[in-house]
Amino acid sequence: MIEKLLDTLVTLSQLPREVWAPILGLLSAWGLTQRLKFLLPDGWSPKAREVSTQGLAFFVGMFVTAAMYGVINPLGWVVGFVVGLAAPAVWNIGMLVLGWWKPDLAKLLSQSVRSQP
Repeated sequence: MIEKLLDTLVTLSQLPREVWAPILGLLSAWGLTQRLKFLLPDGWSPKAREVSTQGLAFFVGMFVTAAMYGVINPLGWVVGFVVGLAAPAVWNIGMLVLGWWKPDLAKLLSQSVRSQP
């Protein structure tokens, strides 16, 4: 079993940058947005928080993907733009699917404000 896992990791490490860039762009958009959304002011309306969070996901996904391609590569910016646009939508779809399977985990990952003591 461990041997199969190692073989899979070796195969994944041989994938070209064009495959890794969008994957890392999506993962970083999701991960950083989950942390950065807690820095938004608590007094904002839920809609303003939602739009700001989606904007954060867009820019993080776009810049990480473009950086992985090489900043001077125009294709990197195009792919980064698409990844940035897709990041919030793919996250929301993932939360819907996760909500059917593990509702408590989906609610925890989807929370938009810090829990109050």
